[in-house]
Amino acid sequence: MNDEYPYQNVVHWRRPVEFMSKTKPIEMFSEGIDPNDIKQGSLADCWILSAAACLAERPKLIERLFITKEVNDMGLYKIRLCKNGEWVVVTVDDYIPCFYNGGPMFS
Repeated sequence: MNDEYPYQNVVHWRRPVEFMSKTKPIEMFSEGIDPNDIKQGSLADCWILSAAACLAERPKLIERLFITKEVNDMGLYKIRLCKNGEWVVVTVDDYIPCFYNGGPMFS
């Protein structure tokens, strides 16, 4: 394996509208929040996923992290994260690393 490119597959950055079901609109938290929703992917990120699973035991805490509450055409979302004991607002986009013509590669 090449150290410069640690994954065997080519990463395709796609938005959820490109790989999710077209039969119903995409919504945030449409089916609620549950710790079992969180799945370990190919990254070594179990530490943050474990924290998210703990928070998911209390769904309102997850909802409070999201400043942007609705899916939007621009695909930009503001969220709150606690870094070093201080709350910061971070803007994230909805581009997700995916398999070629497939769904997400990671959790």
